Order: sequence, then structure tokens, then C-alpha cells
Amino acid sequence: MTGVLLRRDLPTLRPLSIVAAARTPSKPSDIEFHHRVTFTGWEGAKEWTFRAGCKVERLTVRSRVAVNTAEAVTDAANAGIGITRLLCYQVSDAVLDRVLKLLLRKFEPAPLPVSLFRGRQTCAAEA
Repeated sequence: MTGVLLRRDLPTLRPLSIVAAARTPSKPSDIEFHHRVTFTGWEGAKEWTFRAGCKVERLTVRSRVAVNTAEAVTDAANAGIGITRLLCYQVSDAVLDRVLKLLLRKFEPAPLPVSLFRGRQTCAAEA
């Protein structure tokens, strides 16, 4: 048997800044004055990237709380513990249900490309 790797490009993912609290930042640098909750399950835990036109702004994130599941991060933001950032699919239900609110939409970073790879095994011809 030989292995074949198949690739399929999927829709892009967007990192989103979200919050449940009433007081919201109007620009990325305002985040410094808010508590933050980070998801340690991806690289965005220590640095959040924002974009204004062609300019990219990177902010070092010092968290009030750091957890390792997206559900716990969502719960913490919903409880008003702080602002967080997750990928769009991780918070889509909470945003649609208006439990959480999207922040700084005009400063969102570029979407992340996603590809799915899976192996397919084929039978090699017998000699």
C-alpha cells in the first residue's frame, strides 16, 4: 500500500476580539486599560495583531486569566472578566445569540488561510 496526501482549501478563519462588558475600547491601544483573558491553545495568546489599512499593530497581551479551552475563555468573557480573542468559529454561537459582542472590527487582522490534509491509501500494483 502507498500513501497519497490530499489537500482541500477551506474558508478562511478570522481572529476576533470579543467582550461581554459594557465598556469597550475604540482603538487597539485602548486594550491596555482592560483586563484580558487569553486562550493558550493557539499562538495568539501572547500577542494580538490588529490592522489599520496597510499598517499592522502588535500588542503584547498580559492576561488577567489564561485558560486552555475556548469554552472557558468564552465563559470568562461572558462573566465580564475581560476582553478576549478567539477564532470566529469558536464564538459564532455566542455572538449570534448576542451573549458576546465583537470589538474593533475595523482593526481585525487579515483572515487566516485554512487547508485540510488527509491521507488516502491506495493498493500498489503487485509485481
